[in-house]
Amino acid sequence: MGDGEAGLKALNEALAFFRQVGDPVGQANTFWGWGIRLVQNGNLKEAEPMIVQAVEVGDQIAPEHPFTIRMANVLVQIRDDMLNEQG
Repeated sequence: MGDGEAGLKALNEALAFFRQVGDPVGQANTFWGWGIRLVQNGNLKEAEPMIVQAVEVGDQIAPEHPFTIRMANVLVQIRDDMLNEQG
């Protein structure tokens, strides 16, 4: 996956594909990857809705799966970090 606009385009295309073929695992992984990429770039506010969507899809298909639980835990961490940034 490329950086910048090319990377965002690839993520959008992947998400559209996984939606078209009805692959919720692909959708969750795309949202997760997109969100984590934003976290790594320090964009917590933009990352949070992506991680939320990953968790929501994960909860629909495998609510007790360790990765779904991990995604939910990361979401809590992101939200805590956002609150700490606000003061």
